[in-house]
Amino acid sequence: MPIETLETVKDPVCGMDVEPRKAAARREFEGRTYYFCSNVCAGSFDENPRSYVDKQASPTQK
Repeated sequence: MPIETLETVKDPVCGMDVEPRKAAARREFEGRTYYFCSNVCAGSFDENPRSYVDKQASPTQK
């Protein structure tokens, strides 16, 4: 299922729910598309995408 058909996805920078079709920005990184609530969040991602991708992939610590 294409991501654009999903209702919302998480902005990897701020965690806000974003509708892919209405996202302020999108970026490709290592074969995946990330959607952002604002150009500010997209700019932060551009500076160090690995830190946001790694944060999402990390298991939750209890």
